[in-house]
Amino acid sequence: MIDGLQSIGIRVPDPQPLGTFYVWASLENLPGKLSDADYFFHECLKKKVITVPGHFFDVRPYRNRPTKEPYSHWVRFSYGPNRRTVATALSRMAEVIREHR
Repeated sequence: MIDGLQSIGIRVPDPQPLGTFYVWASLENLPGKLSDADYFFHECLKKKVITVPGHFFDVRPYRNRPTKEPYSHWVRFSYGPNRRTVATALSRMAEVIREHR
């Protein structure tokens, strides 16, 4: 999962996750609107891939958050599914990225 994400331009700041079966990654280097986690989610959904935008993990109430969403470029990816499913998802995300270049 980590190698696959990095190969398509998604930055994984900690390539050695310490728990569960999730990878926290940044979309900041993706082209245009794809760097926005919500936009990325909707584009991937068109290819039947689900990602989870980072702002869903911000525990601060909305009224206490900064004006600029700090997690707008962050996504949580699960590597819980089998390898074949993960490979398919990575391939489809790569398609999304290619279509936006």
